[in-house]
Amino acid sequence: MAEEEVVDILIPVCRWIRGHYTKLTSGNQAKCNHCAEITIYTSNNRSLANLHEHLVKRHPDILSEEEKKEDKFDWAWDYFIAKSDREATCKLCGSSITYRRVFQLKSHLKRIHKIFNPNSDLVEGNNESNSDNDMIANEDIIKKTDFIPARLYIRKHYTKLPKRNDARCNYCNVKFAILNKRLAILHDHLVKRHPDILSEEEKKEDKFDWSWDYFIVKSDREATCKLCESSIKYQQVTPLKKHLKRIHSDTARNQKNMEHRTRILIY
Repeated sequence: MAEEEVVDILIPVCRWIRGHYTKLTSGNQAKCNHCAEITIYTSNNRSLANLHEHLVKRHPDILSEEEKKEDKFDWAWDYFIAKSDREATCKLCGSSITYRRVFQLKSHLKRIHKIFNPNSDLVEGNNESNSDNDMIANEDIIKKTDFIPARLYIRKHYTKLPKRNDARCNYCNVKFAILNKRLAILHDHLVKRHPDILSEEEKKEDKFDWSWDYFIVKSDREATCKLCESSIKYQQVTPLKKHLKRIHSDTARNQKNMEHRTRILIY
């Protein structure tokens, strides 16, 4: 019998690894989305390293050079920057946390930010309208008004500034105005100033709007939806967003599978 996707907690690994796997119902097993190889894991870093090692050895082109060298894999590290082997900075509040093991980082997330596990990546409801962005596929634990409308592989390297419509680079603190028609600036900055954090495929990418996370380009006028495999004709990105909102909004709202809901959150 074919394995089915699980409907409970996500694979407890960093997002940039988790996105390449599907959790199976048969115990703690993860199936690679690229070659279907199955890996058994536990929640300790040494075990989660097996998921990383598989990608590095079997699918190196999908990881950036920085990701290949990474040695911290627990989901909690999505929210911290390591300052040393004993101190980390919370990305959400800027606090410095002294740690020996990852549970101290998780304690901070639980106590201060009410983040209890990988499923807490879900954004709580906010019903404000925001033109084409009234439906947002946001994997970041930020309010909708803080959403950077660029693809995940771009926006995860930036922090939305709350008082202005600006984004700040997480590596060099350069600030950019966020404009839907000028998202290429965010990509161009990463390519020129921080090339090691992007894969070779990401460096060559020329589509930057968040909606492209859900489509595969067939031609300059046609794209295939990754969720339902429908072919959508487009000249601009608006038809792609309308398809997601019209066809997949109810699915995302009612989906028990938390992995799917994390990919598409619709308000």
